[in-house]
Amino acid sequence: MKLETDEGLIGWGEGTPWGHTYVPAHGPGIRAGIETMAPFLLGLNPQKF
Repeated sequence: MKLETDEGLIGWGEGTPWGHTYVPAHGPGIRAGIETMAPFLLGLNPQKF
């Protein structure tokens, strides 16, 4: 998974494939995690992690 800031900094994370050949629950689980974490991460300085 690629995360890019509005200033062009890029970070990469890892997750399971979202395709039909993997466990169907993994894709929705990753999306739910992103939706849960996003409000806490937006606006933070990525260089402080």
